[in-house]
Amino acid sequence: MRQAIAVHDPLQFFAGDSWEIQFDCNDIDNQPLDLTGVLAIEWTLGTVDGSSVIMTKTLGDAITVLSPPAEGRCLLIVPAGDTAGLAPGYYRDQLRVTYGDGLVSTQTSGRVQVFMPL
Repeated sequence: MRQAIAVHDPLQFFAGDSWEIQFDCNDIDNQPLDLTGVLAIEWTLGTVDGSSVIMTKTLGDAITVLSPPAEGRCLLIVPAGDTAGLAPGYYRDQLRVTYGDGLVSTQTSGRVQVFMPL
């Protein structure tokens, strides 16, 4: 098994702002997960109960693997236009990595709170 899923600390953002989130991907031994040659990285934002996906971002779309890839870091940048329509409240997100051999690893999941700007 290549993963050690973790629940991340709650995140808080304003609707209408750009969101930047750095993810540190780790293996089962809590060592950096080498992201060299991954097939896909996908981040989703959905309802708290998981019944509905609100937004999906992927590698090359809004996710970038940071250099060097062997350190297991990636950066998600969600544009302000994509967050502008979000209602205030709580959401749940998750980050999944898919390898060339087909293995899928959910790296992290957690709560995201969205506020309305003044």
